[in-house]
Amino acid sequence: MDGRWPEALTSIEAEIRRGARISADHVLQLRRAIYRNGSIGRDEAEFLFHLNRQSQDDDPAWAELYVEALTDFFFWREGTDSALTEDAERLLFSWVGQRGSVDDPTELRLLLNLMFRSKAASERFRAFVLAAVERSVLDSDHALFGHADRRPGAIDRADVEVIRRLVYGTGGQSGLAISCTEAEFLFALNRATAGADNHPAWRELFVKAITMYLLFGGASPDAVDEQEATWLAGQIGGDAGDHANERALLTYLKQEAASLHPALEPLYARLGV
Repeated sequence: MDGRWPEALTSIEAEIRRGARISADHVLQLRRAIYRNGSIGRDEAEFLFHLNRQSQDDDPAWAELYVEALTDFFFWREGTDSALTEDAERLLFSWVGQRGSVDDPTELRLLLNLMFRSKAASERFRAFVLAAVERSVLDSDHALFGHADRRPGAIDRADVEVIRRLVYGTGGQSGLAISCTEAEFLFALNRATAGADNHPAWRELFVKAITMYLLFGGASPDAVDEQEATWLAGQIGGDAGDHANERALLTYLKQEAASLHPALEPLYARLGV
């Protein structure tokens, strides 16, 4: 066993290896060992990352402990009770971000929990989490958050609620508006799932969040200026694919905006809005 870990943890890991999975009883043993001093230390936190990457088909209680303990560590031990510090993010990237992407549902659940709780996270961290969510929606049959199954390539109701919490959360721009990073994430997901059997709530979230970005996130409140019009036309593109959600967006913008830049007229004409 790795000499970096406390002896109590390596003993539990040896037992786990014999059974080839983390059971509910193992989780109870791990919880007692990790919190034996009342809080989780760096060695214990790194051990949890190590153990998760060596395990599969584990009891659902494992994910609960993993997310709870590491959230405690990154906020209370390495950060504050409401923000991820630069040092905490740097350490998190050194453990989670080594491979450049997240393909483990338990790790993704941790990242989402950190983002939901944070009142201050860097744009780099937000972009990393959004990219992980996009990949999971398109490729994974695991729920973004929780233990349910889902259909890869389509956005279901549970996905919508997770995405809503991400883009309307307090981790970026003080929770006052949708950022450009978030708006482009929404467009990327919309393009990738165009024509899929998405939940109807996805269209409403997409339309209202992009409208919020255009009308409240830039230099021209309540109006779409030339720069925003150019950005919007570039996001929608000129392909002949399914643009039902984009048409709904353009219709809603026409209703809500005090003015729309004339540069949008060709786009409205092309999509028949």
